[in-house]
Amino acid sequence: MKKKKKGNSNIFLILVFLAGLSFMLYPTVSNYLNSKNQHRIISYYQEEIKSANYEQNQKMLEWARKFNAELNKRENPYMLNDKQQQEYESLLNISRNGVMGYLEIPCIDCILPIYHGVGEEVLQTAIGHIEWTSLPVGGESTHAAISGHRGLPSADLLTHIDKMRIGDKFYVNILGEKLLYKVDQIKVVLPDDTSLLMVEEGKDYLTLVTCTPYGINSHRLLVRGTRVIDGEAPTGMLFLTNEIEEISMIYLMPVVLSAVLVVFMLLFAIKTAIVKKPKEKPHD
Repeated sequence: MKKKKKGNSNIFLILVFLAGLSFMLYPTVSNYLNSKNQHRIISYYQEEIKSANYEQNQKMLEWARKFNAELNKRENPYMLNDKQQQEYESLLNISRNGVMGYLEIPCIDCILPIYHGVGEEVLQTAIGHIEWTSLPVGGESTHAAISGHRGLPSADLLTHIDKMRIGDKFYVNILGEKLLYKVDQIKVVLPDDTSLLMVEEGKDYLTLVTCTPYGINSHRLLVRGTRVIDGEAPTGMLFLTNEIEEISMIYLMPVVLSAVLVVFMLLFAIKTAIVKKPKEKPHD
């Protein structure tokens, strides 16, 4: 009976250990899967751009620039009317899944697809363009804003954006064009303060928006970049096959090691849980 109780106790401890291990590994596994999915979406976006002809891509960019010029004439700068909203959702949507491009921030190893809008279904897995701001295609008198979460247990997203400093570079890839921005302003504001996202005459800005402080989210961190047009931006698109493999190894290593540990512990539990029947004493 004591051996049986000891075996049950071991099984209970193993189950508690497995529950704790699952809780600990969830962010790692989930973030890995989300990163892999993001890279898959970007790769698909790149293929769509390659399959389209240059003239078609340029025409889509021209439509987006014309849309931006019309936005600057709105009476209410914080809202799109129904017609504008419908047009907005169709622009730059070459892959027909809501992705308008992707963001690269080399200093924090961040590569994320950019979706139309900032609905929660978008922000749980990627980053979104704030629809009442300029589309991120560059040009004078434009100011695009891209928003994303920090500190989600399921995805890093813009978690490390607070490490960016004045002078850091980031890139926005739209329809095969790679736009270079250099950080010129970092501000913390209240959630309802959008004054720093307004268009300034003659300026070409793009601002990254996220919550701060980390885990509290009472304010907004705004990292603004000003467009640099001096040939510094590398041409061509970023291809992600090797990067996916590197990410896979980084995220899968603790999972593999934990799985091996679990197997050994289960074998130990099974061994100790086996209770041998007592041998019957011979009759006199």
